Amino acid sequence: MPEPLSGATPTPAPAVIVLDTNAVLDCWLFEDRRAAPLRVAVEQRRVRWQGTPTMLAEIAAVLERPLSPRWNGKRERTLSIPPWRHCELVETPSGWPHPPGLRCRDRDDQAFVDLALHSGARWLVTRDRDLLALARAATARGVAVVAPQHWVAL
Repeated sequence: MPEPLSGATPTPAPAVIVLDTNAVLDCWLFEDRRAAPLRVAVEQRRVRWQGTPTMLAEIAAVLERPLSPRWNGKRERTLSIPPWRHCELVETPSGWPHPPGLRCRDRDDQAFVDLALHSGARWLVTRDRDLLALARAATARGVAVVAPQHWVAL
């Protein structure tokens, strides 16, 4: 067995990130310049975006909805090269307990909180007010809940 190189340290795995639907839209459909650092980090695999099948289906469903005509070209491009190709699919285990004190007012958004906590995510990126309202409690559990324009990889 070869000896490890002296002074060599293994490269740590990129931190896990959870993106809600509106964060994905900001990055890939609307191409919000304030969210560009997040998009680049995901595309370059400097962070590991994790999502469940349900989350990715929601993104696809939103992209299929009628949008104003000015977004149609970008929507077609986004669907032809879908952002979820950068996402690590995580099955939602049955029986995930909802963390005490971290109940989202919108039951549909609870899945993002649950995934962030159970996957060991460092960030949950969202513009959703109900999710942002959980920022303080989530930070106490090691997950920063931030808007796309405020995300900064440390």
